[in-house]
Amino acid sequence: MYDGPFCQDLAQQNTQRKVIVGDSGYANTVFLAVFVLLQHVVALVRLHSNQVLYAAPPAYCGHWRPRKHGALQGVQAWLGGRSSVYH
Repeated sequence: MYDGPFCQDLAQQNTQRKVIVGDSGYANTVFLAVFVLLQHVVALVRLHSNQVLYAAPPAYCGHWRPRKHGALQGVQAWLGGRSSVYH
């Protein structure tokens, strides 16, 4: 499922914007981390219908174990008001 070299080669072809579309199996940090470094290639992936989105966890306060997740957030919080969601 990791196609980092393919995405990097695609980005170096020309400066036109390219979109890679993936199903919900590609909505993971290993695959999507490649696109942080690429300028002309973006990923459009579908999320699972039961996907839960969390904010970053707060800083560790030194009491008990560190938190894995922050506050529960809806899709609009992740979009930042830039776009709409269509079902």
